[in-house]
Order: sequence, then structure tokens, then C-alpha cells
Amino acid sequence: MRYLITIEGYTYGDEFPTKPMTDIDVRILSLLMEKGVAVIGTAERAMCRDDALTCVDLLSCHRVAILGGDVYYVRGSGLEPAYENWYVERVAGEPEPVFLERSYATAREYIQAFPERPGRRPLFVITVQGMK
Repeated sequence: MRYLITIEGYTYGDEFPTKPMTDIDVRILSLLMEKGVAVIGTAERAMCRDDALTCVDLLSCHRVAILGGDVYYVRGSGLEPAYENWYVERVAGEPEPVFLERSYATAREYIQAFPERPGRRPLFVITVQGMK
């Protein structure tokens, strides 16, 4: 099975990337590959709460907007959609720094507040704006 992540239109995985990777590309890819769980049928990787919050911190340090995310549950040996998500849109006229901070705050609050359910552990997929 092949695991991939797409950053600004370039796909990275178990083959050589199609463009040089930046420090943020490497750090996030490492986090996803080492700790993320493959979402079967997609190129996405889901992370536990603590790893998702670490990812938010990495993205924040590198000023990459978080556009939203999806939630899955670990159930038995697989994942199932929780049919829960969040999203953040930039408001017309909103300065980019304000939008970025709001995107990080929204992601942190959602991930931290998402409830545990008996027999189901939540995992989070984070959607980001293309990285420069």
C-alpha cells in the first residue's frame, strides 16, 4: 500500500518528490507517516488528538492556514467516518494574519473539545491551504 500527502499540488510518499521539500514539508510528512493512520480509499492520514494538535502548532509556526478538517473513529481494526468536521473561511477584507490566527484557534478548539465516545477514539484529518 502506498501512503501519500499532497502539498501545493506536489505529491510526496514512498517515491521521490516532484519538487524539493522544505523543512515544514519534511516535518509534517514525518509526523503523518510515523503517527498518522491511513484513511483507506484516500491519500489522507488521520491523527490522534495530541498529534493533530502538534500538527496545528507546526502549521502555525510556518504560517500555513488551516481550512478545516474531518473526524474519523477508530473502531475495531479500522476507521469509520464520524460525519463531523469543521471549516474556516476567510472573511472579505480580513487581514491574512487575522485569518491565520483564527484558523489555528478554530482547529485547536475543535480538536480539543471533540468528545470521546465509548469504544470509539476520534482521529483527525487536517486540510490546509497550499504551502509556499
